[in-house]
Amino acid sequence: MKRPYQRGLLLAKFFLFSRSFPLARPRFSTTKHVYQPLKNQECIISELKHYAAINLDGAVLLDVIFYFRKKGNGDYPISPSIGDLDNHVKAISDNLVKAHILSDDRIIVDLHASKCWAKEDYIQIEIYEVIPNDIQIEDPY
Repeated sequence: MKRPYQRGLLLAKFFLFSRSFPLARPRFSTTKHVYQPLKNQECIISELKHYAAINLDGAVLLDVIFYFRKKGNGDYPISPSIGDLDNHVKAISDNLVKAHILSDDRIIVDLHASKCWAKEDYIQIEIYEVIPNDIQIEDPY
């Protein structure tokens, strides 16, 4: 598959030494407002706030690897206790906005994410500028 974008300059790189928790389902407050529970997200947000001076507002490529401490004999981190990859990515993208590193998570135009085993829990985040590829994207219709 040809991608419409390629990586440009590395704009930011973070190692967050915390376990990643997937973003929970939205909840309703007593006044019927929708909110995202921040349980287990405070540690990541506090680590990211050290980098708030970055403040990116142009199109970016996000590359995230979630490392989990291996428990069990499986080759891949697919345990229900680890959660879905897309929910981990949503938590990170929302936390990058809350920490004022990204102006909005809509500026992420390309995304690469993985879950892996490691000796310790941590998250590796790399943010790159985006360069359009000189390829013709074929319309499937």
